[in-house]
Amino acid sequence: MEDKIKAALDPDVTVREFFFEHLKGIHEQRKDTWARVSMVPVIVSVLFEDTGERYTFELSSTGYRVEQGDMVDFPIATLVASEAEFRAVREDLLEAALALYTSEEKLERQYGKKPLTAQDLEDFESMTGTIEVHVTGASAPLSFKIYLNDYESDGGSNHFSVTLERDLLMGLARGEVGPKEFGGKVKVSGKMAFALALGGFLQRRLGG
Repeated sequence: MEDKIKAALDPDVTVREFFFEHLKGIHEQRKDTWARVSMVPVIVSVLFEDTGERYTFELSSTGYRVEQGDMVDFPIATLVASEAEFRAVREDLLEAALALYTSEEKLERQYGKKPLTAQDLEDFESMTGTIEVHVTGASAPLSFKIYLNDYESDGGSNHFSVTLERDLLMGLARGEVGPKEFGGKVKVSGKMAFALALGGFLQRRLGG
């Protein structure tokens, strides 16, 4: 699996190859793991603003499917980023991906107390809004946005920004930093009511 992760994040891999070939291959080999953490399919969309390319994929215990563009169903989250920025921090992404893989059992003990259900996703649909993330200390500047429960931001004033260090993200990936430690090490600004509501929802879900 480590070889598959390294191959997926090779500098010569195109974005289309990543989503249509490499991510598919990784998920197909990990379907049993996915079945332990989610009872339902999960849709995620990625939009690269600098190239205008969008890829939407669905992960499930039966397999993986991807489309270039939108799917009929809305994604649980849309990641809006710059392809150039993500290529610039490829080594950081590789380190984080490998850390997640090697720390899998520890992370499942911390966060995998029960699988994601259809009711969880239905409850989460009320969390519409935008999270703007700024990562400092990476090998290159990295900022991206996350639209919750839509392809575009339609959460009105439900918008907040998070600034955090690269090392904190790596600590999360390794299972060395938990939600309590995480909360005190990030800078949050914007619609705090929405940030607290989202944080409370995730805390209840992870603590279940």
